[in-house]
Amino acid sequence: MNHYQQFTRNLLMTLFLFSAFSGQAQDEVVTLSENSPVLVSADPADTIKLEFIIAPGYYIHSDSLVNPAFIATRIDWTFIPVNFSLKDPVYPEAQPFKVGGEQTMVFSDTVLIRIPVQTDEQPAGTYSMSGELYYQACDTEECSPLNTLNFSFKVTN
Repeated sequence: MNHYQQFTRNLLMTLFLFSAFSGQAQDEVVTLSENSPVLVSADPADTIKLEFIIAPGYYIHSDSLVNPAFIATRIDWTFIPVNFSLKDPVYPEAQPFKVGGEQTMVFSDTVLIRIPVQTDEQPAGTYSMSGELYYQACDTEECSPLNTLNFSFKVTN
């Protein structure tokens, strides 16, 4: 494939990926479960479990991509209590999926993300945390541009 053909293919893929969904509003595609969060204590660290629900008929790309044309799912924290030390999130195993003829790895239905956290110097109590889930939602035909779900919750230590 020459450079012009590669450029044209990448341009078409980009246009495809950023086409608008005709269906459900993007802010309804992924939500934080009412069962979240759960702080599980274990030595040597605690784990915060966040469960996100993906609307039926939709998928979000995993945290690890096989195709750089897609956008990986990730969490960024906007507020963490003092003395909470968060480690990298642990994502579930993703499923292979084809969208628009392109192979990718996705999450569907529910996604349970575990976040290891050190709280050993934090006094017992209830603490607020907030973050943003960045994801790209797809149906079987097309993908949205980057979406952001702002979320907040309380954990009891």
